[in-house]
Amino acid sequence: MKNKLSTVASILLCILLAAAAVCIGAVRGWSQERSEVLSALEADGEMYTLLENRAMDAANLCVVAARHLPEDDEQLLNLRAASSLMLSGNIAPEQLLLADQTITDTAIRFADELPQLDSVQSSKRDRAYVSMLTGALQKKTSLSYQYGLAVEDFNLRLRSELTGRLAMLLGVAPLPGVNAE
Repeated sequence: MKNKLSTVASILLCILLAAAAVCIGAVRGWSQERSEVLSALEADGEMYTLLENRAMDAANLCVVAARHLPEDDEQLLNLRAASSLMLSGNIAPEQLLLADQTITDTAIRFADELPQLDSVQSSKRDRAYVSMLTGALQKKTSLSYQYGLAVEDFNLRLRSELTGRLAMLLGVAPLPGVNAE
């Protein structure tokens, strides 16, 4: 009887240790993969540098637009806030991408509205600035597109694979959704 009990205890212990190893492996593996996707937006990541340059262009567009729009213009205030947020440093990826989307949307609006203003039409320099800055800021970045695809791929695999679902049960969260259009 004693021999059977120790055999059963040994088997249960092996099963428990194997399950613990699978759980730890799933969490570590998926957490590492999640970190790799997010690393593109960290201060040393290639996408962060691109977004920082876009934020600087947006700040320059704010300077030009402020010469021709009232200080309380909602679009101008939104552009300033998005630019400042992106240049502030360490912010959450979803905030960074939302600010980038605000910059793109505002640049599209400014490209239509600012050239129509008489004060912009009378300034050759500001017409050139508006044209150049809104042209650059209207374009979706390929890195932003690639990041969106990486997020969608990670989330799809996390939800569809058995180890991914196990990792989610143990605390690995999917990445916030991003438009990869």
